[in-house]
Amino acid sequence: MKTRIRDVRRRDLQRAAFDLLAESGFHGATLEKIAARLGVSRGLVHHYFKDRDELLEAAVRFGNRMISEHLIASVRRRRTPRQRLDVIIKANFSDAIYITARAQYWVSYCAQATIAKRFGRLLRIQNSRMRSNLLYELRAMLPARKAERLAEVLSILMDGIWVRRAVEGVPDRAEALRIIRDIVNGALDSKTAEPTLRNRRRA
Repeated sequence: MKTRIRDVRRRDLQRAAFDLLAESGFHGATLEKIAARLGVSRGLVHHYFKDRDELLEAAVRFGNRMISEHLIASVRRRRTPRQRLDVIIKANFSDAIYITARAQYWVSYCAQATIAKRFGRLLRIQNSRMRSNLLYELRAMLPARKAERLAEVLSILMDGIWVRRAVEGVPDRAEALRIIRDIVNGALDSKTAEPTLRNRRRA
């Protein structure tokens, strides 16, 4: 029972820290504010996390996990590479996360990754996972070299759209998806037949 209560408390702190990151960025997400949001003492926060950076790292992992869980559940319901590719793209622009506050958090996170090794490592893992997810489906529809190039372009494009949303508040979700689909459609010419369903084991 004690372990379960501890896990719940840690998760509550991660969620509160993540929400505060989205509102105030890394500089504004202090232990005092996180504790106040949950109505607990700063000492209790230290009971579960040794310092602010450890809690904020857990909060970033929490946010990444939200996207991953939604993505996995959605991808499993799709039968073709093109459908799964569309789901991967949509998951990164869902109504729940693609809002200006979350985009501003993303920019703050990227900035923090340039000066703190733990956040730089997390960002590299996140970027690598995204590129890998895209590439897995694109390789079923394109020659290997073209698939790799498109996966890289899409990864960079999605990052750029999030930055633009943070700074200017645009594009909205529909326009962001249209921009990306135009790139995908341009790469997948009419001569590229979509493969039939195959039993492929995911890494």
